[in-house]
Amino acid sequence: MAESFVPEPLGPTLRFLATQPSFVIVLIGFCLTTYTNYATAAWIPPFLARVHHLTSAEIGTYAGTFKGLCGIAGTLVGGLVVAKIGRRDDRWKLWAPAIMSGLAGPAFAVCMLTADFATMVAALALTSFLVGFHLGPIFAIAQTVARPSMRALASAFILLTATCFGQGIGPLAVGVLNDALKSDYGTDAVRYSLLSAAFTTMLGALLFVWAARFIRADIERAT
Repeated sequence: MAESFVPEPLGPTLRFLATQPSFVIVLIGFCLTTYTNYATAAWIPPFLARVHHLTSAEIGTYAGTFKGLCGIAGTLVGGLVVAKIGRRDDRWKLWAPAIMSGLAGPAFAVCMLTADFATMVAALALTSFLVGFHLGPIFAIAQTVARPSMRALASAFILLTATCFGQGIGPLAVGVLNDALKSDYGTDAVRYSLLSAAFTTMLGALLFVWAARFIRADIERAT
């Protein structure tokens, strides 16, 4: 018969998670990578319209097909790959997402700055795959470093916090930067304001690497 656990109250759960360095650092890193996801989701359509002069139908095709499908593919592949290599060393559960999130930064910079349409589309597809890669592993980490009775709350807390930060700050910050740069760069301002999303995913990657230093001790403490 499967063992069941009574969920811990919110207060004790948050106090315990606050003592788990890997959880705290991953939470901050995930907020930054979620900024990238929401900022690009909101501002890629205006970018395609202003810089590459696509119609609404064309924007739906490129933004939906390449960004959407490649993002889903990245999430699925990320879960499968990390589940396999994480068995060898728990640190790979964060090293792999860190590598892919770090590579997403340069790929997205190419997407923003290239004048060649085909290169832009390829870079957009690659970026979408790379930023989707870490989603499954991060939620797995949230549960791995929590006690069994705290796992549901741990996952809910990291999702709620990162979503509020990414959705609340990401599109707004890019919009503010776009307005600030518009007088100097005109319609190209959206290129440079969106580069902030390349920076946040690379900073998130560095935090994932840092969190990997603590993950084995945190897993032992949780179990």
